[in-house]
Amino acid sequence: MELATTIIRMTGSDSKLIYMESPGDDPKRRKPDTTLAKQHLGWEPRVALEAGLMQTIEYFRGLDMRYYRKPTPHTAHKSSDKDKALRA
Repeated sequence: MELATTIIRMTGSDSKLIYMESPGDDPKRRKPDTTLAKQHLGWEPRVALEAGLMQTIEYFRGLDMRYYRKPTPHTAHKSSDKDKALRA
């Protein structure tokens, strides 16, 4: 939620967040740990979150949109049995 609101703020979007029930197997809390990547690969992030988001936003703003389809509005829906089977 915090990331989504940050992106909306940074882009000046008037998008509204849609709250949906999470699937049962969805992690309740996400906090990536990059310790193993640092230990085994010597990798660590070099770009702060908002700086990386701004680079990504500027990249997409620079695309020639004539070659891309306009996104359709999202409509929240309950998972069907078919959707559940596909995720299993």
